[in-house]
Amino acid sequence: MISLPNPVGRLPLRAESTPAAAELRAAIRHQAALKVQFRWITSDGTSRAAKGQTRNVSPRGAFIHAVQCPPAGTGVEVSFDLSFDQLGSSPLRLEAEAQVLRIERPRDSFAKRGFAVQFRRARMQTT
Repeated sequence: MISLPNPVGRLPLRAESTPAAAELRAAIRHQAALKVQFRWITSDGTSRAAKGQTRNVSPRGAFIHAVQCPPAGTGVEVSFDLSFDQLGSSPLRLEAEAQVLRIERPRDSFAKRGFAVQFRRARMQTT
């Protein structure tokens, strides 16, 4: 795998720009609802797989809404669909090795749960 310094920097997406977020983050996060598939190995050695959708993406990581969330600290393989048919380009997929930084389990049962990941390695490929 190759490291990508800015895999989504040129996408036409809206950035979060609250002052508090800007102070704490090393990279701008872009609002993006991308389909995601992810896999991880549980503490007992079982392979798990699930699907979700991103809330935001940056060159360093993403937040993924999902019903099933790997535990914080877990290594995950994530695959993002970056196909933009309206641009007339080839379908793209971003595949990354990442680590789960935190889980969000809202108290409101109608709110979406999810988890934040930090990318370790990533690569782009056509599908």
